[in-house]
Amino acid sequence: MAKDAREIVTLECSVCKERNHHTEKRLKGQDVIKRIELKKYCPKCNKQTLHKETK
Repeated sequence: MAKDAREIVTLECSVCKERNHHTEKRLKGQDVIKRIELKKYCPKCNKQTLHKETK
């Protein structure tokens, strides 16, 4: 069984611009996402905020 091609991406808080989360993203297949946006906890803002994928 072959593994899917994956890439580690950094997530940046949309409020304070702090880069504080990392996750994996799929590169091939039907479920490919162009840019990831997730609600994650930001320790600097001290609340859940929208985090966007950075380059």
